[in-house]
Amino acid sequence: NGDKYGFKKANFLDRTKMIDNIITNPPFNQVFNMVQHGLKLYNNKMAFLIRLAFVETQKRYNFIFKNNPPKIIYIFSKRISFLDINKPFGGGLITAWFVWDKYYKGKTYLDWIND
Repeated sequence: NGDKYGFKKANFLDRTKMIDNIITNPPFNQVFNMVQHGLKLYNNKMAFLIRLAFVETQKRYNFIFKNNPPKIIYIFSKRISFLDINKPFGGGLITAWFVWDKYYKGKTYLDWIND
């Protein structure tokens, strides 16, 4: 499959080749699988725009955060609207950029995006 610009459509979860950097806003129902898969594929940095609630649960801690903590989590101080591009803020979900750095070894830091 492809589109009119010649880009081949592919499922990220089927990818096997290494990727230098990954930046994505995955479907909420695929986040866990996509983060786990991305951790096997990225060479430098990986950033996922996802709900802040992703930090919760023992399962995610054991399978992701315990051995692969993100370097930083940037929390949006204003809730992002994913439904109306004319109203970029005011949505119901608290979201954040979770950023992994392959060469960073240490604790996860939190910071905020205020604008």
